[in-house]
Amino acid sequence: MIAKNLRIFITGKPGSGKTTLVMKLKSLLDEKYVSVTGFYTEETRGRKGRTGFKLTTIPENENYTLSSIRPPGIPFGKYYVKIEGIDKGIKALKRKANIYIIDEVGPMEMKHLDFIHIIKEILKSNENIIAVIHRNLTNLVENENLYEITIENRNKLYKELKKIIENYI
Repeated sequence: MIAKNLRIFITGKPGSGKTTLVMKLKSLLDEKYVSVTGFYTEETRGRKGRTGFKLTTIPENENYTLSSIRPPGIPFGKYYVKIEGIDKGIKALKRKANIYIIDEVGPMEMKHLDFIHIIKEILKSNENIIAVIHRNLTNLVENENLYEITIENRNKLYKELKKIIENYI
């Protein structure tokens, strides 16, 4: 069982290792048999580069399209945000668990009003959270729990966050 108030928020530039860090922390929690729910996102690629993003639910590891360069969906830059994908992430966040993993709270996900609502609800709660926060949305979280990942510090940051989590278990 995890003590209350484990709150880790990760931010950083694209390609800095945010999702990789979250997945390593999730593996640590899995090894300790801590119940986790939520989702993570990864880019999808084609022959000409990035074609969108997929959302994978935790703990089921079910994949859903979060965005694509093909319509339909809510336009967002060169992508179309798929409401069904975000709905699956919301459903995962409505379950009870010891820790909520959210990768990520970003402008694309915030196109869904229900996502905004559940994120605000979770952030105001005393729930244990590990979340990636887009660098333009860091005002949503407490600065003392916000960690910026870079290519240079990512291994050191993993060790620091691993220690913090192990102290809560």
